Amino acid sequence: MLTPAGEFKFNSTGGLIEFKSIDSDEEVVKLLMTPSAAPTTSEDVRFFLSHQHMLVEKTGLTWEDYSEMRRRVALGLCQAYLARAPGDDELIIEALGTLKDLQKALNILALRLAQNYTESGVAPAYEGEEISPETIVDTGVSHTTNVSEGLARQIKALIEYRGGLEEELEIMMMRTAPNLSGLAGPLLGARLIAAAGGLGKLAVSPGSRIQVLGAERAMFRHLKERGDPPKHGIIFQHPTISKSPWWQRGKIARSLAAKLAIAARIDTFSKEDRSEALRADFMRRYEAVKKSHPSEPRRMKVVRAPKTVKKKGRRRGRKR
Repeated sequence: MLTPAGEFKFNSTGGLIEFKSIDSDEEVVKLLMTPSAAPTTSEDVRFFLSHQHMLVEKTGLTWEDYSEMRRRVALGLCQAYLARAPGDDELIIEALGTLKDLQKALNILALRLAQNYTESGVAPAYEGEEISPETIVDTGVSHTTNVSEGLARQIKALIEYRGGLEEELEIMMMRTAPNLSGLAGPLLGARLIAAAGGLGKLAVSPGSRIQVLGAERAMFRHLKERGDPPKHGIIFQHPTISKSPWWQRGKIARSLAAKLAIAARIDTFSKEDRSEALRADFMRRYEAVKKSHPSEPRRMKVVRAPKTVKKKGRRRGRKR
């Protein structure tokens, strides 16, 4: 049994077999944080609690020294558990993952519902609307079987839960990363935090890395096959980039990534809300790019050298 004084080993009758002292309180805390390293049974705990004064005296410690050692180990355990506790950015990552899985489930269930409508003789008419779980649920609910009606009710409940989860995620982002949320939006900011692995990791990332977050495949393809490098990753979802012409997107993405890096550092270290100033600076740069590059440039034809393919086969020896 592991205690702040050391490790006790008892026999089947409850007698003390061996005592092994531990050098430092930090080592005791590490062992207590990993229960598999020193397994303890309930019988050992009951025996130690009923004979702890006698067992502590056998170790050569006084009860006062053992009490002080126990207090230090308890404080170390509290600090270790608090350091291991999930932070706000980890909760944001979990909420975003739940939102993604929920959207996948909604798409699958909505597709099944549309198939049930078709098999029941109800032809869905969307009239140019964007096809989504909401539009599928609202189509022909009163003309279907009980199975389809029950599925439609479940989809509606999931849609309501998704809306509440999005609101909760927005509140968490505004509380944890107000500058990132004000500049990129709560949902895009949460995706950037998840792609970087946390707000702290996003804060220490340069703007060039933030610019291509989410475009790892294109980056490795560029490094391996010498293709065109990616101009943007997740930040392409920002309306200033996605709604701009192709020849302006790279410049806008660089400016936005630089401001996002500053916003993440402010959210991590100073916790001040400077989102309005950051957004104003970015919009000035955005308008300058729009004015300086209004028309499409002429595309240059890049002539690449042909790849040399090595012939496979074993080299034959020369006949003499």
